[in-house]
Amino acid sequence: MTIPYLTLEEARQECLKLDTVLASPGQLYAAWRTGLNRCDYGWLSDGSVRYPVSVPRPQDSWQINSRTSAQAVYATLV
Repeated sequence: MTIPYLTLEEARQECLKLDTVLASPGQLYAAWRTGLNRCDYGWLSDGSVRYPVSVPRPQDSWQINSRTSAQAVYATLV
């Protein structure tokens, strides 16, 4: 099953259907700190789009926030 790209509002509506909510930046950060490593971006409750990458890959490098280090990246799509 292919999941389509959603706008922020569509993502919020899908969460409502599933009786859940979008993660907060703090929740994503906590998951990343405990080992979440995905090159999958998604909406957060503050309206930002982020993905948790612990080990940067060459194809991700254009999206890495310049304030982070290469050893531990908590990247934000710009």
